[in-house]
Amino acid sequence: MNFSTYFTVISYLMAGTGLAAAGLTAAISPFVLFAAVLVLGIGLFLNLKAQFLNIPKILWNVFALSIFAFFIIDYLFISNLLLDSASRFLTIIMVAKLFDLKANRDYLTLYILAFFQLLAASAATANLTFLFVFILYIVVGIWTLVIFNLKKDWEEKAPGQTMPKSILGPK
Repeated sequence: MNFSTYFTVISYLMAGTGLAAAGLTAAISPFVLFAAVLVLGIGLFLNLKAQFLNIPKILWNVFALSIFAFFIIDYLFISNLLLDSASRFLTIIMVAKLFDLKANRDYLTLYILAFFQLLAASAATANLTFLFVFILYIVVGIWTLVIFNLKKDWEEKAPGQTMPKSILGPK
């Protein structure tokens, strides 16, 4: 498997564990969770095919601000529960971020969003199933950050060169 493909798949797997943790709470409806998983799959497919959406940065910022405004409205007038509103906010922001993964900073933001989803889910659920999602997150999270660090170090040490074709070394 190509290193960049492996890196992309493991990053999306980490995002998926964040979604799984958020799905354990009652804050996110099954329809929204299904839509988020569907968008995660579409984003993975497009990212593996190296087809990126060329949406201007200002449009992403307007979208993020509108989602934040929805979060405030959701908290103040709809649910009145900060944890539920924050879980929905994090899920929508992460799904949007899946279509804008270009730089290392974007991947790091994705990892932080997945962590905060796990954190929100840990505060909102007392389900034993969360233990399995937590263990999966720990394993996938460590592996993802190791691979991310390898990618970042490779780019710093060998600028302009592509990653090796195999994750086990040059072939």
